[in-house]
Amino acid sequence: VCEESLCDDGGGGGGPGECEEGEILDCFGNCGLESWLGDGSCDESMVDFNCLEFAYDNGDCQIDFEPHVMSIISSNCTGYCHTGNAIYQNGLNLESYEGLMNGGNSGPPVIAGYPEASLLIQKLNGTAPGEQMPDGQLPLADNYIATISHWIAQGAIGPDDDGWEDGCVEDGLIEDC
Repeated sequence: VCEESLCDDGGGGGGPGECEEGEILDCFGNCGLESWLGDGSCDESMVDFNCLEFAYDNGDCQIDFEPHVMSIISSNCTGYCHTGNAIYQNGLNLESYEGLMNGGNSGPPVIAGYPEASLLIQKLNGTAPGEQMPDGQLPLADNYIATISHWIAQGAIGPDDDGWEDGCVEDGLIEDC
């Protein structure tokens, strides 16, 4: 047992939850250099910035669908609304990458590269017409929405790392907006 003021916090700064100038508090209460954000290197091994408003080191870290995005969807969106155990709400099946990308009655929920234009982000933020999603629950935490948003901004790449194949397979056709 010791007096807290006599203990070395090991992270710099004046005490728990405080960082020195030029440092920023990460998700686990550790201090890391603010300059590491957006430096082109994924610093997750040293400091975990992923819960912050500007998650994933300002886009430096690759977000993978299965461990990052699908885990959020499975925990929050497939319990009763968008699974095969019930009628897919608004025709949207969120049990797989393909189901998400195919969309439902309202069209495609994800526009790869454009998170703010994606219906999924609009519904999670409560800026789209109708109810904010997930339906009948508290809104998702900001870091969850940021994770999905960064995944969309990075191209909404699927589990096979080859990106979404659009519906235009005939020669001479391109996908419209």
